[in-house]
Amino acid sequence: MRWAAALLLAGVTAATAACTGAEGPPPRPSSVPSSVPPTTATLTAADPAAASRHDPQAQATGVRLEVTTIVNPQGQALALSVDLAADGATGPPVEVGRVSPYPSDRGGVFPLPLRDEGLRLARTVPVVLTVRVAPVAAGEALRDDVRVEVTVSLVT
Repeated sequence: MRWAAALLLAGVTAATAACTGAEGPPPRPSSVPSSVPPTTATLTAADPAAASRHDPQAQATGVRLEVTTIVNPQGQALALSVDLAADGATGPPVEVGRVSPYPSDRGGVFPLPLRDEGLRLARTVPVVLTVRVAPVAAGEALRDDVRVEVTVSLVT
């Protein structure tokens, strides 16, 4: 009986240590799966867009945009947009979606569904996903102290 109490106490201690350890609690998995290794980029006023190539995914349904970090000391309202184009295409890209994080310094995961032409392209040919950051207010310049880290991938 004494060994059972000791074993129970050891299990509770180990579980408590695992939950409150130096690393903190384990991260919650995202409900938006990623089909390919994601591409990470840092967007700034000097470099407000980033493009990444993705192979066709026969079961593609959307794009996963994860905003991992936003440094925005002045709280400028930001918009992030994602476009898709066939790799090497010269025509206009297909707009996948646009999000505006709120509060303006808090990231998150944004699932963006693909429709019509974007869906057809992502499933059949290599595509280029382009992510851009811009101020929400028309005519306003992106502040020099804004930095946004994003990860983008196709979703199946």
